Amino acid sequence: MAKKQITVRTLISVTIMGASFEPNELLKGSEELLKPLVESDLASSNKADIDYCEKELGVEVFNLNDLTKSETSNDDENGDSSDSENSNQENE
Repeated sequence: MAKKQITVRTLISVTIMGASFEPNELLKGSEELLKPLVESDLASSNKADIDYCEKELGVEVFNLNDLTKSETSNDDENGDSSDSENSNQENE
């Protein structure tokens, strides 16, 4: 079963999974990840707050699942490229 996804508005600068976000950014991710931010008053899941950012400020929702996907592909790419660089250095 897929984890429940929620959208929140950041209320202060926060760092999540190594990425920095400023106040009034909209983040979508697992409830497990974002609910503690809401409970700590670092973010809001209030519909009016989210609507304000979308409609008044023109903020687009950033999907935190994209961070997980890009980290996985970057790890694969970095692993491959560093291996080939090391091979080239050994051959010289």
